[in-house]
Amino acid sequence: MKNTILKSIVVFLFTITLSAQVMDGYKPGLQAISKEEMKVHEQFLASDSMKGRAAGTDENLLAAMYLAEFYRKQGLQPVFETPRRRKEKDYAGQLKVEKSSLYEEYFQKFSLQKSQLNEKSNLTITKKYDNGSKEVSYELSKDFFLRYTGGTSYSVSSPIVFAGYGIYDGEDGYTDYVNVEGDSLDVKNKIVLVVDSYPRYSDSSSAFRKANELHYRMVKHKAKYALNKGAEAVFVVQSPLLLEQPIDAKYEKTLGLFERTYTKLHDRKRSELPVFYLTEKIATQLFDKLANVNLKEVLQGIDTKLKPHSFEFQDITAEFNIVVDYEILRTQNVVAYLEGSDPELKDEIVVFCAHYDHIGIGEYGAMDKSRVGEIHNGADDNGSGTAGLLELAKAFSKTQPRRSALFISFSAEENGLLGSKFYVNNQPLFPLEKTVAVVNLDMIGRNEPELVWVGGAFYGRDIIKTAEEANKLVGMELLYNVGFLGNASDQAPFLWRDIPALFFFAGLHDDYHTPDDDIEKLNFDKMKKITELSFLSGWILTNQDKNPVYEDIPIPERAVIVKESVKRQKNYKKEN
Repeated sequence: MKNTILKSIVVFLFTITLSAQVMDGYKPGLQAISKEEMKVHEQFLASDSMKGRAAGTDENLLAAMYLAEFYRKQGLQPVFETPRRRKEKDYAGQLKVEKSSLYEEYFQKFSLQKSQLNEKSNLTITKKYDNGSKEVSYELSKDFFLRYTGGTSYSVSSPIVFAGYGIYDGEDGYTDYVNVEGDSLDVKNKIVLVVDSYPRYSDSSSAFRKANELHYRMVKHKAKYALNKGAEAVFVVQSPLLLEQPIDAKYEKTLGLFERTYTKLHDRKRSELPVFYLTEKIATQLFDKLANVNLKEVLQGIDTKLKPHSFEFQDITAEFNIVVDYEILRTQNVVAYLEGSDPELKDEIVVFCAHYDHIGIGEYGAMDKSRVGEIHNGADDNGSGTAGLLELAKAFSKTQPRRSALFISFSAEENGLLGSKFYVNNQPLFPLEKTVAVVNLDMIGRNEPELVWVGGAFYGRDIIKTAEEANKLVGMELLYNVGFLGNASDQAPFLWRDIPALFFFAGLHDDYHTPDDDIEKLNFDKMKKITELSFLSGWILTNQDKNPVYEDIPIPERAVIVKESVKRQKNYKKEN
């Protein structure tokens, strides 16, 4: 089997050199790409005066105006046929003639909601007795911690169902969604309580541990299934079988991400359950004192017999009130259009993109919480990709590609890809079925001079053939492993719609999301080369006869591709 996989990879790598070609006509565009002009872009975008370009700020809007003006000077067209107009009044308050904004013709406006959990959010657990009831109340950030992305206040009073480890499709047919009698576990309109672990966790020979440890432990997978079964919320407790740090310390970084969340107004409906991480204090009171259940013994029984022990807590309900404060922020993608020259192909679009927003003063996304309040300039993330995109736009304006090219500077990427999600899911300006490929630039200015990571390799052989062929004229070392970042930039929403994409990325560094990501640390020669690589790849995509095919590459093949890339990276570092 292994030899078969290796042979298939060899064939894959060999055929890369046989298909895509850089067609004639590219030279004027390639020659137009200037590292000096990239410096000019960076000096504006990454200056202290731009205060980190956070979505919804005046500085973010000023950056958008800069981009729109640049696109206009290159002769690229606004997508909105009818200019957006606003009514202005003179100093006496009299209505003046309507006036259009040169910038707004390039703006795809959208709104996002900034939500903040209010400390008034609370949780109460009630036990009913024959002669009355007992209520115990708990405080947010003291007794429990909350992951909630709903964006609106939310209150529930429901029974609690213990669903063991929260596994629904485990090894050897194991599932926690049946009760001790083997009947289906009813969790509709109830709160599901799960343990943050999986069966036989400490046994290195466990089928669960061998199969997919991370999948069985990740709370988001357990919460997703509970949502699908109609649950109202998920409670998470730690396993008393394990010696672990307190739950607040264990999830400190993760939970901090959800104290403040951002969503598009178009996506305000709740798509995830609220997840309550309960401290040992609550777990002990709930199981030992109110339910008279020994959780440790229950889990030992599950692990020994590998049979579920799920049940509904008798006469116990939980009531929670999630209080959310929010404000509406307005921002914009900046979009420019170059019509193709081929009458039959110009209705097809190749999207070139980069996000221009960053994290402002670190109010969200900061890697060093002690430096929140300082300006995070984001010279590499993503001033570098934005500068590259502007040079791409200029380069294509000097040429005549057969297909049309759409240049999109996305906003609110740092808030969860909200700009690109808005374009793809809410307002695609050209039909997605006519969007043949995407080229995205994000963080192209740092690390080793010749190394560039290429995303998209796992979703299409054709798209990688394109990058390899373009690279013959550039000479960089292409690597195909971007790990968790593969879906963490603006190519992702397109890939999720089965649109092939190239993602050029120079790698993370110690200054990522810190105030030290400054222009002085950029390698403009590298930025220029990656931009040239992007242009030539785009030139192939906009001019070749056939479109690239989206293809989900099998996992074993991906593993070999990654292994080969890591090997080449190590060899490069040894030689340099």
